[in-house]
Amino acid sequence: TREVAVLGTERDALRAARDGQNAMIADLTDATARMHEVDSAAAALAHTARRHLTDLEAAARTQLTTLCNVETAAAYATLHAACRAEAAGTEGRARARLISTEDGA
Repeated sequence: TREVAVLGTERDALRAARDGQNAMIADLTDATARMHEVDSAAAALAHTARRHLTDLEAAARTQLTTLCNVETAAAYATLHAACRAEAAGTEGRARARLISTEDGA
């Protein structure tokens, strides 16, 4: 009978160990599932970040192009004004010479 009691105790210990292992397996399975969820979320976040970065780069290129166009237009306007002023000065000097030539003739 003592052997039966020892066997019963060992059986109970083995059942407890098996239950503990099953609980650990269940915990590992849950942790693995959560890890896959985190991996999926991280991949989606990285994809979204890349898409936003691409959008920001495109917007920056557009702004740079606009800025270059504005600066080019401003430089052209300045050059045009300088040319008109030079032309007006040249025209004024030419008239003055013509008048002085006519007066001297």
